[in-house]
Amino acid sequence: MKIINILLIVLNLFLFGEALKCMTCYGSRSHEECSVNGHVQKCMANQNTCETVVRRNKENQFVVKRCKEETACKNNQLQNLKKSGVSTQCNSDQSNSFCTCCCSSDMCNVNVASCLPIMLQTETGTSCSAQPNLLPHGNIQCFGENQPGSVCEYQCTGVDYFVFPVGHETNVCQNNGVWKHKTPCCARPCPPYFLFDFVDLLHINRPDGREFLITMIENFLEIDAFAEDAVKASIGYFSGKPLESSMVRFNEYQSNKTEFLRLFKERFFPVNEGPVNSGAAIQYALDNLLTAKAGMRDERVPKMISIITDRNSDDDAVGAALEARRRGFLVHVIGIEGKGVTLDRKTFLEMTGNEDMVVMYDADTNTFKSDALPVIIDHFCRDPCDHVLHKH
Repeated sequence: MKIINILLIVLNLFLFGEALKCMTCYGSRSHEECSVNGHVQKCMANQNTCETVVRRNKENQFVVKRCKEETACKNNQLQNLKKSGVSTQCNSDQSNSFCTCCCSSDMCNVNVASCLPIMLQTETGTSCSAQPNLLPHGNIQCFGENQPGSVCEYQCTGVDYFVFPVGHETNVCQNNGVWKHKTPCCARPCPPYFLFDFVDLLHINRPDGREFLITMIENFLEIDAFAEDAVKASIGYFSGKPLESSMVRFNEYQSNKTEFLRLFKERFFPVNEGPVNSGAAIQYALDNLLTAKAGMRDERVPKMISIITDRNSDDDAVGAALEARRRGFLVHVIGIEGKGVTLDRKTFLEMTGNEDMVVMYDADTNTFKSDALPVIIDHFCRDPCDHVLHKH
């Protein structure tokens, strides 16, 4: 079995080793259509040439591009000069024409081939804007100098990174001077890779409150990757005022999820005294948790304050939330409802400014993990490109 595997590997290297890459299509009406509907093909080892065939029949044109053995391609190209009608087989002065062009570098047949008559080389259209020079966590390779029919390929090189949106690994410059789609990004799966500095501010006023919120936080931790280029979290409890002794800051656990959970459980003992002041809790987070001193990262990382509560606020939570948003921080609210608890969704919406940032959860159903958590994930994972850390 080992010998067979080795032979297969050797055969594969022989056939596809440092393979030439050619644009491949059959029967397209134009070079642009070929780029849109065709595909990039790795040629076999004996196919060291990219061939382009353009056949014109009166007003109709058909383009074929493929890998070809060099001698066969050049023999076909020699037929361009064969006597036909008043001129040659490959022409621009007759109603019928048949032209073959050969080239031998990667994707050299992506645009109109230079061996064609000038009339056939010109394809009407506007050049596209240049693609970025860099693709964070990957690379871009473009062929065709941004002319109609030009192709760009995107490849991700970072571990666990993939081209997003899926299926956008190649791009084509269209005749209208617009790329077929926007430049993609190299992203990691979301979840578990969220790029956020989270501050979770908790309030619960029920007999099983401690166990209830610990379970909720554990559910979150199951789908989060803690790392310097992923999630960092800070957490604490509040009631009439923030409970200082419960606070866990960004820089206390070195992105170690296990240590974060240990500190949270060790410090988290709900104390419910007086009113419930969500506004004061948000202001505390702005002054003491979302700071470089507490371990908050630089401006490349989005910041969010998440209020998890089963009570309406007794102070100006909207004013504090608006100040957080003015500073560029997102505000998210998870309202925990249950028997005898009716929360003010309108106020929550005013705090967040976005209905997708408000999640109402019926605690009596005990289905946070199966019902509420997927809703939260769906919102924050719509575009994995939002969760890529790179230098601007």
